[in-house]
Amino acid sequence: MKTRIAALVTAGVLALSMLTGCGSKQESWKVTCPWAPSGVAAMVSQKAAAKSPDYSEKKITLVAEAIKGDAATVNTWVASTKANDKELVFAGEGLFAITETLDPAKLQFGYDDFEFVENLYSSVFVLSADSSLNLKSLDDLEAYVKAGNPVSVAKGETNFAVSHQSQILETYQQGGVDVVCAFDDKAIENGPFAGVEGVGAKGYPYFRNRCFVMARKGTDAAKVAELKELYDKILADQEMVEWLNDTMLLEVDTMTEDDVKAHIENVKSIVEQYKDIVAG
Repeated sequence: MKTRIAALVTAGVLALSMLTGCGSKQESWKVTCPWAPSGVAAMVSQKAAAKSPDYSEKKITLVAEAIKGDAATVNTWVASTKANDKELVFAGEGLFAITETLDPAKLQFGYDDFEFVENLYSSVFVLSADSSLNLKSLDDLEAYVKAGNPVSVAKGETNFAVSHQSQILETYQQGGVDVVCAFDDKAIENGPFAGVEGVGAKGYPYFRNRCFVMARKGTDAAKVAELKELYDKILADQEMVEWLNDTMLLEVDTMTEDDVKAHIENVKSIVEQYKDIVAG
């Protein structure tokens, strides 16, 4: 039964996981988000772009663009850019760990095609269940599965869903769903889902969703460092922090490249462990 629960929570998170100046010259850097223009990453990118001139002495302006397509969008970006082009793109564990393991033919790139700039945010996904099921907690879900009831978060499923907290909030507030658990090591501490139990507390696998800002491989190291500094200043802006926490239900989570590589390897290990169940 525990394996079935682990496969469920892993499948849901995997499915959901699939954004300078030189002297006094002003530069515009296009930031491509490969997901929906109305989605979480695109909205955060737009907010960061609006603040970029204020934190670069007006030398760098980030220009947010969203082109839905996931791997296909990033394939095109890699094929059409070269080192030192004023272009950035978003990627994350969905591409570098999940798609790379489950469907590598979709990718015409690897991590080595990029230079890491910064992590834009950290998101704790949640599992929700249709309110008619009356599943209020992870204990309830375990009992539901133990009783032989089917559980799925596959596309088209209506009883269960894995999502960003902000994406399920309205339905939750309207009473359409209960939020059963969070994909983290502990309970959510703040916001409308405070107290929702983390699956890690019961030994289930989990990972946070991250959004990596990447430049093209070979881009000048000083420029990459300048861009990282810009993003770090934007992400330290108090209004930005409050908006991320209170409106988007996300967290600031700046990372080093070692952090990023460790995160990708952790997700890969989870995918490898459960890929036969998830893919099946």
